Order: sequence, then C-alpha cells, then structure tokens
Amino acid sequence: MQVDGNEVKNSHLRHNKSILSKGAIKMSIKAIKVEYFTVFKNMEVEITPGINIFIGENGTGKTHLLKLVYAANTIYSTNYMYNIHDLFGNKFRLGGCRFVINGDDSHTWTLAGTSTPSQTTLHPTKSYVHVDIDAKTSTVFIPAKEFLSMPNIIWVAEEYKNSLNLDVTITDIIKKAQNMIPDSISEFALSIAHKIENLIDGKVFFDEKDKTFWIHKNNGDKFPFTSEAEGFRKWGLLWQLIMNKSITKGSTLLWDEPEANLSRIDTSSLVDILLELSRHDVQIFLATHDYNLMKYFSIKTKPNDNVMFHSLYKTEDGVACESDVDYDLLEHNAIIDANTKLLEDDIEGVL
Repeated sequence: MQVDGNEVKNSHLRHNKSILSKGAIKMSIKAIKVEYFTVFKNMEVEITPGINIFIGENGTGKTHLLKLVYAANTIYSTNYMYNIHDLFGNKFRLGGCRFVINGDDSHTWTLAGTSTPSQTTLHPTKSYVHVDIDAKTSTVFIPAKEFLSMPNIIWVAEEYKNSLNLDVTITDIIKKAQNMIPDSISEFALSIAHKIENLIDGKVFFDEKDKTFWIHKNNGDKFPFTSEAEGFRKWGLLWQLIMNKSITKGSTLLWDEPEANLSRIDTSSLVDILLELSRHDVQIFLATHDYNLMKYFSIKTKPNDNVMFHSLYKTEDGVACESDVDYDLLEHNAIIDANTKLLEDDIEGVL
C-alpha cells in the first residue's frame, strides 16, 4: 500500500485549520520528519501545541518517535548530547550515529548516521531525524514501565553500562523524580496534586538519605512504593513530577502507554489531568493502544483544547502517519479495528 498524498494533505489542512482557529498558541515542538530510521523511510507529521496522541499497531514506531523528540528537545534545551545507544540500548545498530543540532534559525534538530541492513528492512545509506523546535523547554519522558520502586537501577546502569541494555529514559525519569520539592508551589500545581492525592489517598515522600519513594497515607500509614499497586505508583510519579516542577507551565511531557495498569475510572481522571496540564501550556505526547483513553479525550475535550490523533500505519514504503482532530475520521485506526474485530468475533460466537 502506498501513501496517499491527498490523504496526507487533507489531514494537514484539517490540522492547520484547527490550530489557526484558536489563535496564537505557545508551543515547543512543531514538526517531526524521519527518513530511513528503523521502520520509517520518509515520514513527516505536524504537531499540535496541546496533546498529541500516537496510535498504531506494534512495530509502527510510536515509542521511537517519543524517544527521538525527547532527545531532540533535551539536547536543544540543555546542550546535553545523547548517543544513539543512550536511547535505544547498546545493541542498537546505527553505525557512527550521533545527534546534531543545526545552527540555523529553524531550530531543526538532526540525527545523522549510517544504518545497517540487520537493523531495518529499508536498507538506507543515511538516517535523518528532524525535529522542528520553537522554544527551549524542560522535558520529561515517562516510560511504560514504572521504575520509582527500583531507584537503585541508576547505580546498576552506571556500573554495568556496557553489559546492560538499559536506555537513558529509565535513569532520567528516576533522577527527575528525585528532585526536591521547592518551598513555593503554584496554585496550578497544587490543584492537580490535590486531585492525585484523592486518588492515592495520600502524598508522595522521597527519602533523600535512602533514595527511596514512599506514599504517606492520609490516615498516617506509610507504604514504600514497592508495596503499592503499580497504578498508584504511576499516580505517585506524576504527583512528584508536578510538585517538584519537572512538569510545569511551558514544559514538554512525553508518556508511553499512560493507561497501563489503570482502571477505567482512573483513565477518566488521567484524561482530566492531562487536559488541565495542556491548558497550562504543557505540550504533551502520548503513545497508546487503549480505546478508552481515546474515547475519554473525545468526550472531555472542550472547544478551546488542542488534541490531535496521529495514526501510524505500515505501507510498502515504510510507516506513514495520518493525523486528525477526530479519531473517528482516521482511515487507519488500529484501535478501532481491533475493537471491531472483537465485536465481530463475539457476534459470530453467539450465532
């Protein structure tokens, strides 16, 4: 299947009209273009300043895109230079590839290197990743797996860097969570933190001496993260990042499968909080397989919210992307297709 140029053009038109109709909006990441990198041969996607939700089957590069945006924004904002193996593990083969920031006015970030046939079926000679960045922001990447219950993995990763296949997003999120909470907290942060406290029935406490995380319950009980449900730990991580200003107005949040280990009720609350963060100029990138998450965004999004769905799908020419403000209008929608197949199997079973 080939990429339909008219489909991409119409999708971009719907996107641009959505943004222009809401006036000038602060944003950091404006566009991503990937050429000959893993599953991508020539893929470009425009980004909304609000919430960007990436969907697609396994193997369509959702996590890859989030990691590349994380590296680009971090490099541009802090000048900390990542190696390709920092993000994808030391077994990832992209010979001699390092991240480079262009010095022009567009703030476009480029990754350049030589791919090996063993890593991708596309057999390119050069790989490029361009991330169009408009402003310097603090950036947080939350992996799908929870790691605050294993804070000593930072030491393990540093001690056995050459033998372990851990990527930098794991150690980075622990380090960001360990930042201390300042004395002055904004009303915006306190409001969201209070909602999370109601969900976990307490607050997070970081023991700086032992480097461990706890949840102090409202009734006085204290539980280490290791003894809490993983859904509570996920909420606890978000609480800590908001309270210590890792996530704050004007920052960028990238979250891989935020719905994992959450109940449907929790998913509803999660969407409320993500929309609230977006309304306070936090640009958000999500990768998900969850129908409920998409549906809640559809129900809860208000006219002035910016929510864009990006569907990654496989073609004979690499993975392509289709974007729309309405996920029901996406021609390629792996989540809807999976639910339709389940319904058909259920009806067939009854008959």
